[in-house]
Amino acid sequence: MNLPGTLATVPREGAQNYTIGFVAGTRADSSFSLEAVPTGSMQGDRCGTLQLDNKGVRGIVNAKTGLVPSDCWR
Repeated sequence: MNLPGTLATVPREGAQNYTIGFVAGTRADSSFSLEAVPTGSMQGDRCGTLQLDNKGVRGIVNAKTGLVPSDCWR
């Protein structure tokens, strides 16, 4: 699901580094996650896509081999 334009890019002004997306879970569990997909100068970043779910769990997708979320989230 796409977020409104002012919430969908980081930073809000200037060169875009991430596109923010919303992924809904099932109705039964009311879960969701936010994803920050690297773009522009961050495209190809070793951490790949950053994820944050409704429980505050941080994750990474498409990261370089051997990386764990704590390597990318500070």
